[in-house]
Amino acid sequence: MRSALSRSDILKVIGTALACFAGALLGIYLTREAGNIAVLWPPNAILIAVLLRSETRLWPACLVAGYLANFGADIVYGDTVLLSAGLAASNLSEVVVAALLLRLRLGAAFETSRSLHLTSFFAVAVVAAPLVGASLGASVLSLAFGLDYASVWLTWYLADAFSILCIGTCCLLVSWQGLMDVRKRPGGIAGVAALLLALPLSYAIFFQTQLPLFFLVFPIILVVVFLLGLSWGAVTMLSITVIATAATVTGHGPGSVIPDAEMTDRLAFMQFAIGAMMLTVVPLGAMFQAREKDMERVKAAKAEAERSNA
Repeated sequence: MRSALSRSDILKVIGTALACFAGALLGIYLTREAGNIAVLWPPNAILIAVLLRSETRLWPACLVAGYLANFGADIVYGDTVLLSAGLAASNLSEVVVAALLLRLRLGAAFETSRSLHLTSFFAVAVVAAPLVGASLGASVLSLAFGLDYASVWLTWYLADAFSILCIGTCCLLVSWQGLMDVRKRPGGIAGVAALLLALPLSYAIFFQTQLPLFFLVFPIILVVVFLLGLSWGAVTMLSITVIATAATVTGHGPGSVIPDAEMTDRLAFMQFAIGAMMLTVVPLGAMFQAREKDMERVKAAKAEAERSNA
């Protein structure tokens, strides 16, 4: 049984720390000005995905890396050492709960193409685990700033659930093999065209204040998923999530057409809209991916049978 970290393990831990730190800075930059709590918080989502795709022996190092990334981002933002430590611990608590429960329930091999694994991730990581982080984080912020506990708790919970749903799911769906398989797909050219269209279309949809055009995002993502696979679909959905969050915080997007809506209402509208997109597209894509794997197995079995009968 190996105990020491290999060179690839060390690189993975360092990469995790950098990704979580960059994600924290991005979340702070995009949304922290809208209130005391960032409404998009990638580090927890990234760290949960890393743990689910790693051996348990790597968890302590990855958790330390994630904690330091959260702590460092809050320090850079200007929080005190004590406050940063408390917020980082709150974030880490929900990561540990999500990863541990999912590992105990599903074992070491997490597969997004399996409906049990996907629904368990949604139930545990998206719905249940943020209850822990929100409860601890709201306590820290209420004690530090005298904020209303219930309001802080709800904002924190929605932000973490939204981030894990959108970013965590996408991180689990993306694989190098899946990205490279685009060359083998018969509809690759049309899929690449849809992929290239998705970002400017998303920008046009969200950075305007006249019409609720969010529904136009769905067909583009579905085309990308069915023609290029879930990995490229995840990249597209992740990009749309960042664009939608940035647009909403700056006063644009579909939520801006709601009469007399406050920023919190617009952000909640955006979170539920993107969340609905994820809960619709990801299961459909996972079913399609499972069907492709079944067809490949059938073809392989047929070829083997033909060779045996030759």
